[in-house]
Amino acid sequence: MDETVEVRQVKRVYYLDVLRVLACLSVVMIHTTGRYVENDIGSLNFWIGNVLDASARMGAPLFVMISGALLLDQDYQYSAEKNRRHISRLIRFFVFWSSAYCVIFRILIPKFIDHQSLNYENIIHYLITGHFHLWFIYMLIGLYLVLPLLRLWVKEENVKWVRYFLILAFVFNFLLPQVSDIGAKFWAPMGYIREVCDSVNIRYVGGFMAYFVLGWYLKRYELKQKKMLYGLGTMCVLAEIVMTYVLSVHQGKPVQMYGNMQVNVLLQTAMWFVLVKACVEQGNKNVSSFVRLVSQYSLGIYALHAGLINILYRWLDHAGMNKAYLNIPVVFVCSFTGALGLAVLLGKNRMTRNLVV
Repeated sequence: MDETVEVRQVKRVYYLDVLRVLACLSVVMIHTTGRYVENDIGSLNFWIGNVLDASARMGAPLFVMISGALLLDQDYQYSAEKNRRHISRLIRFFVFWSSAYCVIFRILIPKFIDHQSLNYENIIHYLITGHFHLWFIYMLIGLYLVLPLLRLWVKEENVKWVRYFLILAFVFNFLLPQVSDIGAKFWAPMGYIREVCDSVNIRYVGGFMAYFVLGWYLKRYELKQKKMLYGLGTMCVLAEIVMTYVLSVHQGKPVQMYGNMQVNVLLQTAMWFVLVKACVEQGNKNVSSFVRLVSQYSLGIYALHAGLINILYRWLDHAGMNKAYLNIPVVFVCSFTGALGLAVLLGKNRMTRNLVV
């Protein structure tokens, strides 16, 4: 998202724009379907939400991979001053949208529509942490802070060390913690594996850093076993759907098996990155106006869609509509197109352009 502005001096890569559109659609979809995976386990609503939510889990990781592919590229003209400006811009972006969401959803709607008393401690907490989807901005700031360190060694001549980094991240950030968490639900001692990983304490390969570096790697190098990755990625989506149901029934409460730091989501995201790259590079090179538009305003769509989803579901709940097969397509289409339209309008004004582009 944010990297769209800062890499204009680098030749545009069309498949990354297509991936950005896919990531945008995915994020809107998971925020549209999430409520149906949290209730009525086994119901039709649950299954519809579960299938769509699992299928769209590449959203946020895909955005990070796109950023890594661009910002770690040797053609990107990095400077410390430019990096500071980008971090400052992200902070201003967060402050504005966190304040806007806080005023609307923690002050105006509770006081004047729900007729509730205001909880000022909750308001302050909400203002600092932001609406639920704004966690992504904090994470981006962290990546920008380590960007100068990563650019020192994420280079073609150090590719063997990049692979070593990705292997460490796969084992300690994805595989072992997930094995531990799943195993502990059936046999408590399996939870000790996560304690061992925490004791090893390799935090340099933790969090979204792996996706960031993986984006650079998959942009620069072609995988020999693409079909194997496609198969694994597809199997992971199916496994997410089945395991979410099985574990939810076993635990007697919702257990979602598609967190960003899980092996299945990693493989699912990598599959889409490689698949879109291969298809777009072999296909029509004409740039779609829709792809260009959504790619340009992806930051604005990300900022605005969550509020629109909240408002739309309030209306549907008030009307007594609780059918996922009707609500999800209506909310998805309206929130995505509404966010895009508002972003375009805000982007036309010089004073608000930096809030959406």
